[in-house]
Amino acid sequence: MSGWPGRPAVSSCRPLPSPPRTSASSASSPQVLLVGGIAFTVTAVRMTGRLNRKAEAARRNALGGL
Repeated sequence: MSGWPGRPAVSSCRPLPSPPRTSASSASSPQVLLVGGIAFTVTAVRMTGRLNRKAEAARRNALGGL
């Protein structure tokens, strides 16, 4: 059996064992998604408000302070 140049030949190909599953890791996934979704929503609302204030200031500036 020959390997790639510069690499030794491998006699058997076995897949690596997968890490053990714990109930804590599967239970925390929905919690992570919930917290991430809330954080994303808060950030999006804050950014929208900031852009609206910036646009309003630019509009007032363009109209000469009406």
